[in-house]
Formats: sequence, C-alpha cells, structure tokens
Amino acid sequence: MNSNSFSRLALGTVQFGLPYGINNTNGKVNQSEIKQILQAALQSRINLIDTAEAYGNAEHQIGQFVKEHPEALITFNMVSKCYTANGVFYADSALATMRRLNMNQLYGYLLHDFSIVRNNKNYINEFLSLKNKCPIKKIGFSLYYTKDLEFLLENQFVFDLIQIPFNIFDQRFAAYFTELKSRNIEIHIRSCFLQGLFFMGVEYLPVKLKPLADKVKAIQQVGILNSISVEALALGFNFSFPEIDRVIIGVNNFKNFTDNLNACNQWVSPVIITELRKLREDDEQLILPINW
Repeated sequence: MNSNSFSRLALGTVQFGLPYGINNTNGKVNQSEIKQILQAALQSRINLIDTAEAYGNAEHQIGQFVKEHPEALITFNMVSKCYTANGVFYADSALATMRRLNMNQLYGYLLHDFSIVRNNKNYINEFLSLKNKCPIKKIGFSLYYTKDLEFLLENQFVFDLIQIPFNIFDQRFAAYFTELKSRNIEIHIRSCFLQGLFFMGVEYLPVKLKPLADKVKAIQQVGILNSISVEALALGFNFSFPEIDRVIIGVNNFKNFTDNLNACNQWVSPVIITELRKLREDDEQLILPINW
C-alpha cells in the first residue's frame, strides 16, 4: 500500500451502538474498548469518524469521548447521517447530532436512506439546503444503488460527498469514479470487508450466500499464497483506486482495530490487485447486506 494509507482510513462506528455484522459474534463494542479505539485513532493519523443517528447510541459514545478528550474536538472530522421517514428535514436534527457528538460543526452530513426521497427533487433540494442552515462543511448522500447516483448526476444536483459500498466483490460504482472526481465530489467507501464475510470459513456461510463460497475461498487462498492477511487484501484493493478519498472500517473490538492498522503496512502488489478485480460479483442479492 502507499504511504498515505493511514490518512485515507476512516473509523466506522456502527458497532459502537448496534450488534452489526455477519461475522460479528461479540455484539456491540463495550464502552471501555470504544475509548481504547478512539484513543488509538486519535494517536494515529486517522482523523475522520463516520457515524449516524441510526447507530443506536454511537453518537453519544463518541460525544462522551470528545468531552473527556478536548483534543478530539480539533483532531476528528465527524461525518454523520440523517434519517427521515417522511422526506422532511430539519436543521434541528443536524444540530442535535452535533450536541450528541459534542462538536460545533460536522465535516459531513449525509442522507442515510435515499429510498425516502428517490425521484423527488423537492425533498432532495430540501435536504441539501441544510448546508446553508447549519455548520456543515460537506453535504451528500449514502447510497446503495447505482441508479440513485445516476439520478443525482443526471439532474445536476450539487453536493459534496458520497458514501457507497465498494469492495473486492462489489465493484459496481467504479464506473462513476472519474465523473464524481470531475465534479469535485469526495468519495467515501464503506463495506470494505463486506461485514466480515471475507474472513468467514465457507462452511459457516448462510445458505443464501453459499454461491459466494468459491470467491470467498479464492480471497483467502490469495492471502495464504502471498503471506498477506485478508484485511490487507481488502484494504489494499480499495486503496488501489486513487479516486477513493476515504475507506471506512468498522471494528468489533480493539484488537480488530489494531489488526486493521497493521494491515495497512502490508504491501499488496498490482499483480494481486488485478487478480482480486476478477472476483467481481454483480448480483445485488449477494453483495448488498441489506438483502441478506
């Protein structure tokens, strides 16, 4: 990986508030480990934290750490996500998120569920207007489907930030990277490890995901043959796309976090990256956790 891998990492916090992940057997991260993880992030070059009001009490947990460590206020850039059930957006929601995080501004504020506003230009513009009402540096969208990105681009909506799933299997959005950068839109990637699927023994895959067994084994075999961890393969794959600004990693515990940091020091060659790109899978029933 290149020398700026750490600067491109972002810490995802869904496990701070929810028992999230197909390979997560520990449930939510406990409070003491949350503090350990955030302290380690603070001491490293990771300066972006991704969270959401829908992540249980994750924002409160982060906010408590910020309150106890004032240096976090100037070190961490916070990205959170807004959820609405009716397409109506209020500045109060963004301000409430800032209060929970103990931050006086947000680096990014994203619409969490695009299906609520899909094809409704008025709702989309109402959300984007929050940037003019609150101390939000960048506003944008968290998406699952390329059709939603196409709708945004075709209708010339002006936004700053996009968060999308992207990994060794799910490469659907790669075709849009060049255009996104031409519009000066920052690209954040989630689902780097596909909820931990890449680490699972194929015998433990749910029946619905059995069609991915050969590809999961292929990733693990590449790691074994090249003495590279699966974490490093997944991270190196995403870092190989220069258009990607941030790769968000979710962690189940402190050791998981440090393993990911160590993985950034492992070199993944262009030859291996080419091999991994061949494992692309386009069946959204298999590659989108919301369909599992």
